[in-house]
Amino acid sequence: KELKVRGEIRNPVEYLVQLLETDDFKANDIDTSWLDGILAAKSISMQMDDSVTVASAALFRAHEACKAARLDFENALERGQFSTAALDALDAFDVDIVVSDVKYTVRVRRTGADAYAISTNGGEEAPASVREQPDGTLLANVGGVSRQITGFEEPLGLRMIVDGATVFVPAAFDPSEIRSDVTGKIVRWLKDDGESVAKGETFAEVEAMKMIMPLKAADAGKVSPRMSAGSVIEAGDLLASLQLDDPSKARSITPFAGTSLGLSEAKARATDALRSYRASAKTIATAMDGYDALGDATPEQAVGALADALGDATIFQLRIREEAGAIGQKMPAELDAALAKVSADFSASDLEGALAPYADEPAVEPLRKLASIWSGGASGVATEAVADALERFLAVEERFVGRADTDAATRELVKAAPRPEAAAVLLAHAKLGDRAALVRALIAALPRVQALPGRATEDEAARLEKCLERVAALEAAGPAYATAALSAGMARLEADVPPFDKRLDALRKDLAKTKDLTAFASNPQLGSYTRGVDILTSLFDDADETVALKAAEAYVRRMYSAHDIFELTVGKNAAGVLEASWWYKYRSDDTSKAPLRFGKLALFDDAASAVAGLSATIERYGDELRAGLAAHADWQADPEDETPVNTIHLLLKTPENELQDKDLISTLESALAGVQNAVEAASLRSVSFIATDAPYYPRYFTFVNPTCVDVGAAPGPFREDPLRRGMRPTFYHLLELGAVERNFVTMPLPTVNRDLRVYVGDDRVGRAKNPKFAAQSVFVRRLTHSRDFFEGGAERLLDKALDAMDMALLDARVKATASGRVYVNVIQPVAFDDATALDEAFQRTMGAYLARHAARLLAARVDEIEVKFALKTDTGVVQIRGVATSAEGPWLATRTFVETVDAVTGVSLTYCDVDGSNCVVDPYPAADAVSKKRATARRIGTTYAYDFVGLLATAQLQAWRDREAEVEKFGGAPVVVPAMKDIVVAKELLLDPAAEHGVSTDGSRPVGTNDVGMVGFSCVFRTPEYPEGREVVIVANDVTYQSGSFGVAEDDFFAKTTRFAAARGVPRVYLSSNSGARIGLVEALKPLVGIKWVGDDPGKGLEYLYVTPEDLASLPEGSVDVKPKNAAGHHELEAIIGSDDQVPDGIGVENLRGSGMIAGVTSRAYEETFTLSYVSGRSVGIGAYLNRLGQRVIQMKRGPMILTGFQALNKLLGKPVYTSQDQLGGQQIMVPNGVTHIGVDDDYEGCEAIVRWLSYVPATAKDVTPATLAPADPVDRAVTARPPADGSPYDVRELLDNADGTGLFDAGSFTETLGGWGKTVVAGRAKLGGIPFGVVAVETRTVEAVVPADPANPDSREAIKPQAGQVWYPDSAAKTAQAIADFGRGEKLPLMILANWRGFSGGTRDMYDEVLKFGARIVDELTKYDAPVFVYLPPKGELRGGAWVVVDPSINEVQMEMYADPESRGGILEPPGICEVKFRAGDQAKLMRRCDAELVKLAAQPQTEERDSKMAQREAKLAPQYQQAAIEFADLHDRAGRMKAKGVIREVVAWEG
Repeated sequence: KELKVRGEIRNPVEYLVQLLETDDFKANDIDTSWLDGILAAKSISMQMDDSVTVASAALFRAHEACKAARLDFENALERGQFSTAALDALDAFDVDIVVSDVKYTVRVRRTGADAYAISTNGGEEAPASVREQPDGTLLANVGGVSRQITGFEEPLGLRMIVDGATVFVPAAFDPSEIRSDVTGKIVRWLKDDGESVAKGETFAEVEAMKMIMPLKAADAGKVSPRMSAGSVIEAGDLLASLQLDDPSKARSITPFAGTSLGLSEAKARATDALRSYRASAKTIATAMDGYDALGDATPEQAVGALADALGDATIFQLRIREEAGAIGQKMPAELDAALAKVSADFSASDLEGALAPYADEPAVEPLRKLASIWSGGASGVATEAVADALERFLAVEERFVGRADTDAATRELVKAAPRPEAAAVLLAHAKLGDRAALVRALIAALPRVQALPGRATEDEAARLEKCLERVAALEAAGPAYATAALSAGMARLEADVPPFDKRLDALRKDLAKTKDLTAFASNPQLGSYTRGVDILTSLFDDADETVALKAAEAYVRRMYSAHDIFELTVGKNAAGVLEASWWYKYRSDDTSKAPLRFGKLALFDDAASAVAGLSATIERYGDELRAGLAAHADWQADPEDETPVNTIHLLLKTPENELQDKDLISTLESALAGVQNAVEAASLRSVSFIATDAPYYPRYFTFVNPTCVDVGAAPGPFREDPLRRGMRPTFYHLLELGAVERNFVTMPLPTVNRDLRVYVGDDRVGRAKNPKFAAQSVFVRRLTHSRDFFEGGAERLLDKALDAMDMALLDARVKATASGRVYVNVIQPVAFDDATALDEAFQRTMGAYLARHAARLLAARVDEIEVKFALKTDTGVVQIRGVATSAEGPWLATRTFVETVDAVTGVSLTYCDVDGSNCVVDPYPAADAVSKKRATARRIGTTYAYDFVGLLATAQLQAWRDREAEVEKFGGAPVVVPAMKDIVVAKELLLDPAAEHGVSTDGSRPVGTNDVGMVGFSCVFRTPEYPEGREVVIVANDVTYQSGSFGVAEDDFFAKTTRFAAARGVPRVYLSSNSGARIGLVEALKPLVGIKWVGDDPGKGLEYLYVTPEDLASLPEGSVDVKPKNAAGHHELEAIIGSDDQVPDGIGVENLRGSGMIAGVTSRAYEETFTLSYVSGRSVGIGAYLNRLGQRVIQMKRGPMILTGFQALNKLLGKPVYTSQDQLGGQQIMVPNGVTHIGVDDDYEGCEAIVRWLSYVPATAKDVTPATLAPADPVDRAVTARPPADGSPYDVRELLDNADGTGLFDAGSFTETLGGWGKTVVAGRAKLGGIPFGVVAVETRTVEAVVPADPANPDSREAIKPQAGQVWYPDSAAKTAQAIADFGRGEKLPLMILANWRGFSGGTRDMYDEVLKFGARIVDELTKYDAPVFVYLPPKGELRGGAWVVVDPSINEVQMEMYADPESRGGILEPPGICEVKFRAGDQAKLMRRCDAELVKLAAQPQTEERDSKMAQREAKLAPQYQQAAIEFADLHDRAGRMKAKGVIREVVAWEG
């Protein structure tokens, strides 16, 4: 029965097994007629349940499909094809199985490397797993039942052997259905509905991949189209049905309609905590590997199941029994008996104690390991499980961090790891989103993990902390890691908070020894989480009465540190309960005019006692208020003023944690309503309840007088303000949340720092219209008691605010377009002579901060920073607000305001400039047009066009500061840095018909009111090279206007602005982010057009489009071309033109003509002035061409240059080949191919690159003098950086400019361009004695040129071409010519060529790739070069053959000079090569016979065979030495001395000199 014979030839083994089991065979009552009878009666048949057949076939085919796809993917990796799309398609897929003429569509979901879940028609899933044996047999488990499956795919179907029984599953082919096998569209039907078609006859034509392909009938019959001509089709679509002439060829296959496969076996289920734990751990690990192991369960549910299992008290007991059972008979009997009786509370330490007597017993070692693993209890095991999962996540994702792009990381991975490992990593990485969600769930479960029995060991806790640190560090790797990094960062911050008891004890000791409570309360350290203002409330009833009183006083003084406290009393009331009362005023410029306020702090045991005693407390408060007002009449501003200004704090000494917030609030509101009259009589503005909740922070609830919320509101019950919930009572005022709340619907976000609050706010007006598109802002509001804002504190305070902003932006509730706003209230007064002096200090401090952190501010989308100061005066305190804002256009422009404050509310009423002008009323206006445009630009992935002026100013300021540091380093005269507002002064260019070039700066308009998708500026940059200013023209796409597309108006403006710059010879910088030429249709015609079908049957296709005579009459003249009215009364449309008012922006060829015009303008501008393009966002079509036509390109990482979008290409190809625009035109494409000169990570880095490039460029293209700068690096400094003495390869950049400042050029001045292309040449710009130079040098090391595989062609391979150093290849020769052209056109730079080439690569491939053409182009460019050119042969350098020819000074004798180091060489061939031609072995033999004494002696002897043999032996022995001498002889012809003597160089100049 166990006999199995497998092979391609079928055999009857399973039939014979059944035959041998018959009674007749056992009784030996058989003959040939017996067998014939059995065959005729079919009494022996191999039947198998259909459900088993379906499940087995589905599993076999699923396993084979996944295995084949995995193998294909691994092979593709070797070819440089990195797309995981084919594997992604197998995450969940359908398998069609036909059994007994029933078609089952089985849904297979891959839940692991060899695990699946199968279902049909949306029914319940059955778990299944497969393990392949070495012989190809599959051991399958479906629903807990194991089976052996062997399968063979045959032309007619699948033949399987399932548990020894052969089953055939036929192929599901129905010749009566005609389906598409391509993606494209139906061009036309060649057969009408019901018309006959012969087998093989073409009945339709389809278009795919721009080709017309015929559709042929697979059999004869009548065709019935199911889709009309012109329809877009996908592979697999039903195009037509075929009524067969021979119906017998069509099988009647019925689709299965049930939802269950009918598998009768019960699913295996975990029956105890240990099995549940292992199943959960396996599920999490498999999900972390990138498989859909969770199914319908959420990550939180999966992690919860793990915690639940470990929380079971029996789990450790089960583990002990499992290990004891594995030890078996080797277990000591006494120990076995003891362990058999352990209870659920048996711990790891108990196990260690039980094992102690058996220290020398090796058999119990597994139990000792178990005790060690469980030494931290369930909490420790859970901590390890979380750390295991996080490390599994990190093991994949850290491979992609810090790489230039995903392709670069993948390429490195494929090189370093075996194919299966690399494939597994890429499969997991492709599911980053799901795995990151699981990471968040694991981190969110940490409090639950820590609450499990036991406590993690130090090693376990340290391992988890390290994992959290590594996950948090992924924040910088990109938005895909954002939420996981946020969770890890928050978990780490919370873990850093010391235990409550330690913090409380430290605070108690500090209070006990302090003498000055005013200083103590204002100490910034009191706000840190290591001490904590909020913890003071837990000391109000401390056993040490002195500590309790000090805690209360410190609490009040801290809460009201931004107020003037006139009197503060702390003590105990008649009942012996601590109380505090104080008289205070809001700080203002004239304290005498501010209303006097009264505050009180009272303690209650709990909410019930507070409710019971509230009436008496309020009455007593009123009595104290009235008595105090009478006693302090001289403090009052207006004794008749009855405005509610007072406050009371009621502290509950119990946490009330059994009450939810809403229940506690309801109770307290009811209590306040019961004493409404007393509350109003006490002129209370707010009532605050504080529920202590040690070891957690107190719960704060503030109930507000309704008359203080809305102007003119009627008196009524106090209501709790949700915005103030959870915050200290004075925060609402100090953080100015009321001003925010007016125009924004806010929601608090989590934060650890208690002095800092974060809110996400939706614009109220926009939210009311459509919440999805409402403008959103993130508000980071913080207080500080620090006094060092202008002495370095700004950096610390704003950095912490940005930390909070960074974490907030990772929150899922924050939109990708949200604007960031930072507010800092500096509580302690600052001392300056006046507001002007404070303004100057703020401008200087904030300008420096913006310059240092611009990239981070840009990434955090910060549009406003406010810092509020209290300026001391003789009469009080003046509120000063320093602001850096983008609201008015320029990015974070700085301003300083003097505030007018409402004496009652403390709210600022107006904000005026320091000189009293330009007052602002609403500091937080609802989202305006500019902020909405800015959000639109961010959504696209770029920066709003108008913001670039501010970014460039900030980058230029940083250039000034770098210059200042450079001069200071070398001991030069101090540099005077211009004021921030003067560094870049921009005037917008507007269309001006009267101007010479059609644009001028004479007019002005508000930011964001442009009606053309292109803006321009004429800017004056004050730079270290031109401190008085230089003009730069900027033209930029406004991507918020029709997606930045190019219409007729945009083309016109771009052309005029470019001509404006070219005519003046000033640099023209193009900021590119667009969607190419504008496309469109005549929308006005859509409602009017009619359709005429062939034979009035849509199925037969389109005949023509038309308009009626009435509609034609309503259209503007010339908007359409039509035929005369036909018999049907139709005017057939021949052309749609559109009138000017119908298509004012252009929709087609007119835009293409405009594109051609600006292409030509840009090309000419490159010849006439300095042109530079910065690609800030996607640039399509003409936008991409303009960048290239301007030649010099800086590209941002998220700014691809493309001709066609990847979605369109995927549609054309019929499959998801490309996954992003970057694969087509990102930095990984454009840097290696030489289109992009410099790649940057963000827009600020791009602006820095623009500013740095401009520092090498003269003020105008007409200037003869370059942009010189007094050298900070001394001109007479020795150049000590040299090539290695042994002539080994080296990095030539170290000779040009290195970290030690010993290179040829000024220290820190070299900027490389085109670094990713033509790597055997190094090109860039540097300064020599302050004079800018173009530099071309030679790479001496072997480099690699990588040509990526094309994802559209699965058979293409990535090509890696090694390129030897000191050789010109086609790409590096083209790079040299390109660099020389750039240096000469517009930049007018002197050129330094460090010539060290052995020649051009002349192999077949390189000759085919046009190395000859590009080498000749070098000569072309040098011929036209009209600035000095210095060609220098460096030490150990050589210049030979054609390489010498293309840089010889005779090419351009007016401008070119050549020099050589004494150790350099020059000649046609290298010495070994010329010796092969001109000093061959025969010549060397003659030299031997003349110079070698022994050979001379032998030559003098008579010629004999013996003499000749000795001479030959001697010559062979001397051959290597004389070969060396010959090479040296040849080398002497290549020395610098001969070059000088022959006049091919001007002078021999030593490198050091």
